[in-house]
Amino acid sequence: MSASHRPLATTPAPSTARVPGSRKPSRVLGGVRSRSTIATVFVVALAMVAAGALLVVLLRAALVAGVDDAASAQAAQVAGQMHDDGLAGLNDFLPDSVERGQSVQVVDAVGRVVGRSAPSLRSTPLSSLRPARGETVLQTLPTVAGQREAGPFRLLATGIEAKGQPYTVLVLSPLGAADETTAALVRYLLIGGPLFVLLVGLATWVLLGRTLRPVTRLRAGVQAITPGTLDSRVPVPRSADEVAQLALSTNRMLDRLHAGQLAQRRFVADASHELRSPLATLLAGLEVAGADPTGDAWRELARPLLEEGRRMQRLVADLLVLATVDERGTTPTTAVDVDLDDIVAAEGTRLRIAQPGLQVSASWTPARVRGDRAALRRMVGALVENAGRHARHAVRLTLEIEADEAVLTVDDDGPGIALADRERVFERFVRLEESRSRAEGGSGLGLAIAAEVARRHGGTVSVATAELGGARFEVRLPVQTEPPERPTQP
Repeated sequence: MSASHRPLATTPAPSTARVPGSRKPSRVLGGVRSRSTIATVFVVALAMVAAGALLVVLLRAALVAGVDDAASAQAAQVAGQMHDDGLAGLNDFLPDSVERGQSVQVVDAVGRVVGRSAPSLRSTPLSSLRPARGETVLQTLPTVAGQREAGPFRLLATGIEAKGQPYTVLVLSPLGAADETTAALVRYLLIGGPLFVLLVGLATWVLLGRTLRPVTRLRAGVQAITPGTLDSRVPVPRSADEVAQLALSTNRMLDRLHAGQLAQRRFVADASHELRSPLATLLAGLEVAGADPTGDAWRELARPLLEEGRRMQRLVADLLVLATVDERGTTPTTAVDVDLDDIVAAEGTRLRIAQPGLQVSASWTPARVRGDRAALRRMVGALVENAGRHARHAVRLTLEIEADEAVLTVDDDGPGIALADRERVFERFVRLEESRSRAEGGSGLGLAIAAEVARRHGGTVSVATAELGGARFEVRLPVQTEPPERPTQP
């Protein structure tokens, strides 16, 4: 940050001005901090509900699958026992082999209970299912008659064959433990989920507050800047994040605005200074002529006053050209195909007529560019007029094609331009001392106009030492299309 910038006021200045077409931002959902916190809490809560529901479903499915695996293992043990010993000793084997809570029955083909794990199971079959040999059927039953435990239950029915006879093994398992485990998980989720969401919301609120604090200072700093304090700058956070980049971009924008404001003020001051001299001369001459009753003073002053009027006319025209260029920006608004060689030929002829004592030579290759015809003519005219003003004996114009560029050079045999002044000479109202000593010195706007027009058409203007010994101004412009073949003229 430049040391010349003034410190920024900490309290924003109140402003009652409204920009046309602007409207006050809506505060229905609060600021960015509130909206972001609400959005984060909503998304986290939704994710928690979805994840919790999925967890409950998966846990219950896993618990039921464990019950089914235990029932399948039990049915396999019973089938193995009957394959080895048949029904002998089955009622003694079952009570010792079943797991806690399970109820096992073996039913024959006609529905008689031929084996059971408890005496209470010897009369009525647990189910009417009779799957075929090797087939297994699973069912969830809300209640089962004769069972002391409350439902639901999981029933497994497997068809087997022992000693050539078909049987069905029924294994009944209670699901109470699975339901209790699932219910406990739901309780924990209902208690812990809201607490977790609340913690996320609180953390988001605090972190966003810390993150947006530099934005608040940045906003206050921008509000404190007025047209009279464009040399102020907003504070830049130490963190190398997006907020710091925004602050740096804002300061760079203020640099450009401040530079533009200074240039505008300098332009107005220079224009006022340049117009003051011819106006003062005209007024003084008119006062002298008006005070002379003989009319001799008017005859003597008519020619100088006319020259001052023409000088002021040229200055006003140049100011209008620069104002037009500044208003339209860097892109020509009325772009057409322009034969640059025609403009060069016309300006060379005009210089020969205006200054018959100069040796003016011109050579060109047909070159067509895209742009504003009047602005391009003013650019070439400014360079030719500048060369004619400073030349001692000769001016040479050359137009060539290099790659995809049209290159125009304007050489003179005048005093040239020092290396230190070759950038400054394109600034507005800049006239070197050599030029200021001339009675016909220009306004200092011609080269500035040439540079602005070239830049507006995507080209450049540079100055160097000419082969004739004076200054060489070189303009490079992009070629639009291939021009028709025309002979080169000396």
